[in-house]
Amino acid sequence: MGMPGSGISLLLKELSTSDIGHAVYVDVFGLPELTSTALFRALGSSLNVAIAKSADQTGLLQACLEKLEQLTKTHGKVVVYFAGFDQLAPAMDAPMLQGLQSLARSCNGNVKLLFGLCVSLKKLIPDHLF
Repeated sequence: MGMPGSGISLLLKELSTSDIGHAVYVDVFGLPELTSTALFRALGSSLNVAIAKSADQTGLLQACLEKLEQLTKTHGKVVVYFAGFDQLAPAMDAPMLQGLQSLARSCNGNVKLLFGLCVSLKKLIPDHLF
């Protein structure tokens, strides 16, 4: 977690090039809309999954899980980096969180999720100190 402008997204992008495991980078700031469907569509795109334009969140999630299964067989570990995840706060709902939980629990624990959050100082520091 860091302040806006501190380079959290850049750090996650750089980490995604390390040899920790097969890396997948999803930039929430680049989503066309801040929805769970857009998030899972971007994840599928980062995983190089061919997804129909009409696919719903369930179909997108299933395609991502299948691809992650393939990747863990080849690479052992897969690390998924979500930059700007805090931008999705208005879209957070049970299906999105359940989908992320499914990703985290998939492949016998060989899929790890890292979330980059940017929080303004105004939200961290009480008003009387700000």
